[in-house]
This record gives sequence, C-alpha cells and structure tokens, in this order.
Amino acid sequence: MNCSTKTRFVVGAIIIDFLIMLSGEALWAQGVTHYVDGVNGDNEYGDGTEVNSWETIQYGIDQMSGGDTLVIKAGTYAERITDFPAGTDWQNATVIRANPGDIVTIKPNEADPARLQAIFLNGKNDEYIIFEGLVLDGSDMVDTDMNDPNYVNPRELVRTGIRIDATVKGHIRIQDCEIEQFATGVLSTPDYCEFINLNVHDIVSPDGSLVTWHGIYIRGDYNLVEGGEFHDIKGHGVKLAGSNSTQIYPENNIVRNVTSHDNTFGIFITRALDNLIYNNVCYDNKYSGIAVFSDWQEGQHPQRNKIFNNTCYRNGNPNYDVYGRYAIEVRGLGAEDTEVKNNICYLNLDGPINDTGTNTFLSNNYYDDPGFVDADNLNFRLHPDSPCIDAGIPIASVPDDIDGIRRPKGLEYDIGAFEFDPLNGADLNEDLVVDIVDLNMVLIDWGRSGLAITDTRADANNDGTVDIVDLNTVLIGWGKSVHQAQ
Repeated sequence: MNCSTKTRFVVGAIIIDFLIMLSGEALWAQGVTHYVDGVNGDNEYGDGTEVNSWETIQYGIDQMSGGDTLVIKAGTYAERITDFPAGTDWQNATVIRANPGDIVTIKPNEADPARLQAIFLNGKNDEYIIFEGLVLDGSDMVDTDMNDPNYVNPRELVRTGIRIDATVKGHIRIQDCEIEQFATGVLSTPDYCEFINLNVHDIVSPDGSLVTWHGIYIRGDYNLVEGGEFHDIKGHGVKLAGSNSTQIYPENNIVRNVTSHDNTFGIFITRALDNLIYNNVCYDNKYSGIAVFSDWQEGQHPQRNKIFNNTCYRNGNPNYDVYGRYAIEVRGLGAEDTEVKNNICYLNLDGPINDTGTNTFLSNNYYDDPGFVDADNLNFRLHPDSPCIDAGIPIASVPDDIDGIRRPKGLEYDIGAFEFDPLNGADLNEDLVVDIVDLNMVLIDWGRSGLAITDTRADANNDGTVDIVDLNTVLIGWGKSVHQAQ
C-alpha cells in the first residue's frame, strides 16, 4: 500500500466517525405560514392552513401580517397581486413563494391600463418583501394603446411582470422567478432591491419599437441584479437608466453573473453613475453586448461605471445597423471615467471595444481567441491552455467568478467571466496546495447547511451543504499544488 493509498484509507476512517454525527441548521424567526391552493382551497371556509387552504393568492395576502409566509400550491392563478404587508428586516421578511417542487403561474387577464402588472408594489411602507419561485405570464393581458391621447405617458401603462414604484421604501427581493410574455419584465425605481436568478424572456413591444421594452429596467440606487438569464427580449436584457425629468439617476447598482443573449443590447447603461458590471456573459445580441451611452440630452450623463471580467461573444446582427455592434461600447463624450478591465471580447461584428467616451480606462482586455472549452455549445469556460489564464489584473470588487469560484485560483486573475481552477475546487483555503488544512475545513463543517456552516469555503461545490461531494473534491486533489497543475 503506497503512501497516497494509506492517506486515503486513514482519511476514510476519520470520515466514518464524522458521518454518524448530527448537525443542526439555523432556524429563521418567522411569522405564521399560510397556504393557498387554487384547486382545493376555499376563501370562505378555509383558514389558511395546509389542509384547509385559501383559494386565491390575493385573498391570502390580505390575511397576512408582516413577517408571515404565504405558500402557494401548484396551479395557474388568473390574478394581479398587490397590497403586501411589510416585513421588518430580511430575517423577518414577508414571503410569497411557490410550494417547493410546484409550478405556480400567475397569469392575469387584466385590460385596465392601471392594472397591467402581475405583481405591483407602490405602498409607501412596502419593504422587506420576498417573492420566490413564481412564474409570471402576461400573455392574457391587453396593452394600452400607445397612441391614446388620454394617457400622458402610455409607455408606463403596458404589460409589466413586476412593477415597483418610487413610493416603495425598498428592500424587495425577487428570486428564482420566471417572467415571460410581457412588454416589460421588471420596472423598479426604489433603492436596495434584489433580483436574483431570474429567467426573463419573450418580452415583446406593443407598438413594434425595438429598444423601449426591456427584461429589467432599474432606476434606483444600490440594487442588485445577480445571476439568471435574460433572453429573447425586444429591447435590452438589463437596463440601468435615469430620468432627466425626475432627476432620478441610478447609482451604485451591481449587475453580476448574468447571462444576456438574443436581445437588442445585452446590458445597457445611460444617465447612471458608479455602477459595477462584472462576471456577465453577453452573446448573440443585435447590437453591443455591453453599452455605456451618453445621449447628450440635457441632464446627467453616465459617469464612473465599471465594466470588469465580462465575456462578450458574437454580438452584432448584420440586419441591424443603427447602433454599434461591439463587445463593449462606450459612446459619447458625456460617458466619463468608465473603467473597462479584464473582459473577453471575441468575434463581435464591428470589433471588440469602441470607445468615444471621455477618460475611459482600458486594461487587460482580450480580443483574440480566448480558448473557450466549447463556444459552439455556449460553454465559455477557459480551456487549460487558454491565453486568458493568469492574464488579468487583481480587482478587489470582483472576488469570485460567475460560478462562485474565488479569484484568483491560479497565480493571477483570469480574464473573462470564468476563472480557471487548476485544482478543481480542492484548494479550499487558497494557499495553492491541497493538504490537511483543506480536509480539516470540510470535517469541521461536516453535515452543516446554510447559515450553520461556519466557513463557507468548506462547501466546495457551493450547493449549501458540506457533504460527501465536498470531501471527494478535496481527496481527488490531495497533494497537488497550483505549480504542479500548471
């Protein structure tokens, strides 16, 4: 028995002891949990318990207090929902979510121009409200006539999946939801909202215009758009834009780990300040993958926006030529002090980067073949011989990659949205070698999940639990170092 085999044998014996140990999970302090079941529930005779559910979502919401949870059973609900009780913080938030494993579709059949939203928040006390796991479908709604003279701004009165007005305090979280067949996916004006792992698609315009209707349109400050996919959208996948008429300009928002494709622009920024755009993948959009535009209207221009570690591939459609078709475009002298670093810009129709801004800082962007694993099948991870590995510069505001892999995994930062890990996730403490320290990290947190994990690095595969998968990751890499791998 060689040394490596002996080591694995001893480690296996240690693990048997740990497997028989039990670990607890942190419990969230929450209010009452209520249930809605569109098939078996009853608003008149139900009491909101799981065995005696209510029938409609809005009725259930009307019975809730702040901090309660409403669990919705499988079905299609022809409702528009609004008037939510507020939570007090994220640990005591009001939650409206699908029953685990169920498909819950909210499909309103509204035609009233004032009610063209699936979810509408406009209460001045609305905050700490979470929506999770819902499907929003706008195909049964009727848009306002864009030429109707009775409406001052008819573009505000179109089918919208989720509308969060400026009157809302903020701290609204939309998570793991699918939004389809609206004219606008999400329109959000307040601050400190979170949009996590959304699938927004098939957003179409009611008037045939190309760039007005978007997957998500952010107007406030300190919002987070994280993960998810924005695709097949008539306008832009993600838009950050202020309004000169209201003097509201989005500042300090983060857009990260998003995939945006088959839209007009992948990510579009104008009249916005100090926003951070990183670890996104933008491909096959009609115009540029990421755009920072100054439109030279009176008022605020985009300033100090940061475009870091994105992968922009094959953007630009030859049938569309009104705007540039680049990987990244900084357009107009009013676009000031934009930073563009560590981005992969490959095979975009008009070229990699077009910069006509003022004081744009470009560094460590890569324009040639980056060595993707399989671009034909949209696998934009880096092949082991990629020239983008260890070719970036350190950026403190980009601590990890689109998969949650901490940067750097090698000797330096990689370029693009994906960090190549020569040790395949086994070097948990990031000292460039897989050894007893990494093993101990797994053993200390063995069996723990969620907030009970004392060191999240022990969860090597980032699935929320420290288990046999994480242990195997360490054992497979045992004894290897970054220098040996490279």
